[in-house]
Amino acid sequence: MPAGRRRLAPDGRRCARVVAALAVLAGACHDPAGTVRPSPTPSPHPPPPAPGLLHGAYVLIIEAAPECPVSSKTVSLFVQASTDATGRYPGIQAVDGTPVPTLELELLDGGTAVRGGIGTSGGVPSVEGTYVWLELVGTGDVSVGADGTAEVLEGSAAGFLGLGAHPNDNGGLGSCKSSSHLWSLRRR
Repeated sequence: MPAGRRRLAPDGRRCARVVAALAVLAGACHDPAGTVRPSPTPSPHPPPPAPGLLHGAYVLIIEAAPECPVSSKTVSLFVQASTDATGRYPGIQAVDGTPVPTLELELLDGGTAVRGGIGTSGGVPSVEGTYVWLELVGTGDVSVGADGTAEVLEGSAAGFLGLGAHPNDNGGLGSCKSSSHLWSLRRR
């Protein structure tokens, strides 16, 4: 036997073949072209809300801008919200519970945000007892709780807010035009 060569026993040849086969398999698992995609990992953020999640009974809360000279900085109004599919874009309509609604929200619904008009036709009684007049344009982000309930926790509104002691007392308890009003739509 020449120097430097070792003689393999029959089981040594088998071992060499196994090592060679494993090397071929390892090469087959290697993906230099990057065609094997890693398994997806869950996103730490939930997907954004889809349009149409704001529906049902809500409390509309309007907070007067800090500079407004009104008797009450916050007023609450009950509304019923539903999807409005009659327009060109997804929308939400929320109205008070009177036979002929005197309070209405007409909002474009982008899923993650809503924007549009909040208004009254005449004085509307609030939960607190004062009458409210609104001519606002509002925007707000829609958030969805763990139970699937969608709400607008805080939005901004610009326009007119008036308070009165009775339906014919527009501004009797103060009124204000501002771009710094706040609003929210909370589930009741």
